[in-house]
Formats: sequence, structure tokens, C-alpha cells
Amino acid sequence: MKTRFLSARSFFAACLLVGAGAATSACGGDDDDDDTGSIDAGDGADQDASVGDGDGDGDGDGDGDGDGNGADAAVIDGYQALLTTSWTLPPPDSPTPDRYFCADLTVDQDVIVSSFRTISPNGTHHTVLSVGEPTRPDSNGYGCDVGDNRTVLMYASGVGTDDFTFPEGVGLRVAAGQQIHLNVHTFNATDFDLSGTSGVAVKVVPAVETEAEFTMAGPIGFTMGEGTQEIFGSCPVNQDATVLSWWPHMHKLGQHMKIEVGGEVVHDEMFRFTEQINYPTTHQISAGDTIEVTCTYDNDTGGPVSWGDSTNREMCFAGFYRYPKEGQGFCSL
Repeated sequence: MKTRFLSARSFFAACLLVGAGAATSACGGDDDDDDTGSIDAGDGADQDASVGDGDGDGDGDGDGDGDGNGADAAVIDGYQALLTTSWTLPPPDSPTPDRYFCADLTVDQDVIVSSFRTISPNGTHHTVLSVGEPTRPDSNGYGCDVGDNRTVLMYASGVGTDDFTFPEGVGLRVAAGQQIHLNVHTFNATDFDLSGTSGVAVKVVPAVETEAEFTMAGPIGFTMGEGTQEIFGSCPVNQDATVLSWWPHMHKLGQHMKIEVGGEVVHDEMFRFTEQINYPTTHQISAGDTIEVTCTYDNDTGGPVSWGDSTNREMCFAGFYRYPKEGQGFCSL
């Protein structure tokens, strides 16, 4: 079966699954709902969770104690926790025991990110950072849904996502007064209660010459039959740019992703749900090019599987950082 891209601009609004509430700690704030925060480019500012290694194996590197005490935590390799949320999940009581937890931080000065690292203890399916104008007071944490995001993407990670670092002179800017929003998708596949602290850590710099952006391309609304299936589509390139990394994201049935630009294969790799890593590149794309993405699945469930945010459903997204910034949050027809 072959399915073309629908409007990926509807990515986060297409499926609304309400999560349960949880306590959240956000860097630069305490237990009030209206704090703003500062990120220090020199010494590692306030943070609420130790930084994990991004492997999602629940080995404790990411703290995961859920204490949310607001105290400074150790800065590891120069990373500081930007936003974290603490959560507790009961054992699953349905085939889709997915829960979402969100946190918000309004920055009082420009923040320029030079590197991202996920904080992903066991139970973290993915994290998404987005940014926009403030839509609510900065929060201690609340249950949310997959569609709860701001207008511009900053970062996304899945299970096993490694660090991403921009080249020297390139970074992602958040302007003073904007609100950074964290959305964490959790999934308890065990038979017991599961708790953790998930989020994103960053390195920051005082200035850059060129601003980059994070973009995602992929189909929504598809349903695949049994056996080997292909889902594919295309998106246009509107201006010349340099792609810095390809980041494939599928779920457990995903086997392979191929990305082509202007007919040239730029990524052709097996996909592993537990190793959703970045593939660094410095590929030049030009206005008028077309990016083609093909996802291959092995559906051995015994029935059809539809698109969805749940671990037990499927996605097909190619994330990528590019510069210079275009201002397009999604690459879609």
C-alpha cells in the first residue's frame, strides 16, 4: 500500500488524546504559575533534573525521582535542564495507555540554543519542544494532549535519541518574551506503577551568525494493511538551505526509511524504534527541490494499523534541522 502525505501542518492537532495530570518543574521557576525564567549562557542556570544520557533505558541517569524540588542540579557536559516534567503512570488498562504531560516557561531574555539533549527515562515515548507567544501562565505541570503545542517547533526526540549540536556560528533562537512549551508523551508497558522526570536539556551561547530551525515532514491519516507496507509522500523546498541532520521517527512496526532530495537518495537506513538517532549531514537543498520520504513497515499484528500518536499505532516523520531559518514549521504540500 502506498499513501501520500496529507497536510503535515495538522500533525499535532490531528489526534487529541487527553493525558492525566502530574507535577512539573521548569527551569527558572518555582511552584507559582506565573514565573518567567532565565537561561544562563555561561554557567548553567537553574534547573530541576539531572541530565540523562538520552538512551531511554531507565538506568537512572535522567534522575527520574520526580521530586521537582527546584534546586540546582549538576550540569553534565555543559548541559542544563531547560524544561522537565515529573509523572507517574499506573499499569496499562487498555491497548493505548498513552498519557501526555506539559510544562511552560516564558523567557525574559533571548536564548540561543547550540545543542539539545533529551532527558528520557523509561516510559518516555517522545518529547516535543515548541515555542510561540505565551498562551497561559507558566505552569507547574498539567495533563495535556498530543495537539497541545505552540506554533513553531524547536526539538523532538524519541526512544534512544542522541544529542544534537549545531555547527559553530549556527543556533536556534528563542526571543525574549516567548514561551517555550514542553510536551512529553509517556507510555507504561509494565505491570507496575512507573514514575520519572522527562524533558530537554540544552547548551546555550550568547550569539550566533545564522539562525536555524527544526522542521518535520510526514503523512497523517493513513491506515496500513497486513504484511510489508510502504507509506510515502513529498514536500516542496521553498528556499536554498543546508540540512544539518535527518531524524527518522516511526513506531514499533517501522523497518526502514528512505529520503530523497531532487531524485538523489540522501538517507537509506534501517529503522529501530529503540535507537531513534540523528543522522548528521551538510546536504544542500535548493528552492524548487522536492523532498520524498518513504517509510516501510512490517505489520505482523494480524489486522490493519492506522496513523496515530500511540506507541501501538504508527507514524512516518522525517525531522530535520536546516539553516538559514525559513519560518516554516512543517514541510508539506
